[in-house]
Amino acid sequence: MSCETCEDGASMRRRPKYAQCVDQNQAEIVEALRKAGCDVLFINVPADLLVGHRGKCFLVECKLPEGGKPTPEQEKFRESWRGQYAIARTPEEALRAVGL
Repeated sequence: MSCETCEDGASMRRRPKYAQCVDQNQAEIVEALRKAGCDVLFINVPADLLVGHRGKCFLVECKLPEGGKPTPEQEKFRESWRGQYAIARTPEEALRAVGL
């Protein structure tokens, strides 16, 4: 499947309207988490990833290192959510978000 590019540099794939853009570094982040022994599910809403590690669940939103900003909906969710929620721009940030 070919991809187009969104305004912020993310790739646009055939997805539901609420999840049209996938940040290009997401695959690298997922690979690092899985190599570290995490389970990773693509959930898109309210964050890109649901990560399981050592009996805990973590919400991880992938953003590009340069200019990737949360949407207004993501900001609203993050402000109201009482659980764990992290934005990861690099594999290292994602690993730190889950305690590695």
